[in-house]
Amino acid sequence: MQGLSDFAVSLYQQPEVAQSCLQLQNDQGCQVPVLLAYCWHASSIGILPESTAHDWMKLASDRSAQAIEPLREARTWMKQHWPNAEDLRETIKNTELQLELRLLDELESLAVTHRQDSIINSQCLPETRQNTLARTEEVLRDFALRYQIHIADDVRDLLATSCLKIASPA
Repeated sequence: MQGLSDFAVSLYQQPEVAQSCLQLQNDQGCQVPVLLAYCWHASSIGILPESTAHDWMKLASDRSAQAIEPLREARTWMKQHWPNAEDLRETIKNTELQLELRLLDELESLAVTHRQDSIINSQCLPETRQNTLARTEEVLRDFALRYQIHIADDVRDLLATSCLKIASPA
């Protein structure tokens, strides 16, 4: 099984995924690392247990509010008000990305802690590409409900099919 950070980077590099994720982040406040973690869990392990979802939400909200979002806000402010500081904005962007990767590592550790529940859930259906796709779409619907964001059907389909390409290349 591919680790969460590697999966997230691979997923983010799929066509149109980065643009869709950034739009969700900018328009609705979506926590992209958590969205990518949901995709990883669904396509690699199974349905996300309530205990994992709760722990992820708590951890990600804290990390995001205290470290990631302030850096993003500073970088955005600098782009508009300090245009000749591109090198500093790039440094901040790299730090922000490193923090997001660190968050992904922490989310993966929490998933391992709750893995037994996931294994039970994932054994409900035989593992086929269609079942993995359906499970990923279901988990993305759950993500949208938990975080109170709207993920358009085409974006959900894009994410689910991209996950399937990464999790089980044809």
